[in-house]
Amino acid sequence: MVCKEDVYHAFGEVMYAVALADGAIQQEEIKRFNEIIEKHKFGDKIKWSFFHKKEENTPLKVALEKALDTLTTFGPFEDLPFLFNALEEIAKAFNGIVEQERNLIDNFRKDLHEQFKKDMRFSGY
Repeated sequence: MVCKEDVYHAFGEVMYAVALADGAIQQEEIKRFNEIIEKHKFGDKIKWSFFHKKEENTPLKVALEKALDTLTTFGPFEDLPFLFNALEEIAKAFNGIVEQERNLIDNFRKDLHEQFKKDMRFSGY
């Protein structure tokens, strides 16, 4: 069973992946990340996950797959707009949004949406 805390850890994993998408996590991205999460109720969970993945040098694909699995298991969630706004802001923080970041965000959004739609079909709704 996935709990809310797990969802916010997944947020940190996706934010980490976006920051890493252009090949390296830049100081500007970390600064913007910290600004975004500092006032969030679960900012400590998001921050822990982001820096844990960074410290372990987790491959981008591994972080994304884990986050996607957690978020799809939990299901649609009222804080997803916060996540996608944060991803855009982190990506913009260093030299604007580059192609790798744009593709990662768009594909993650599409994959998450498709999984939610698929899960709804199987649940009988």
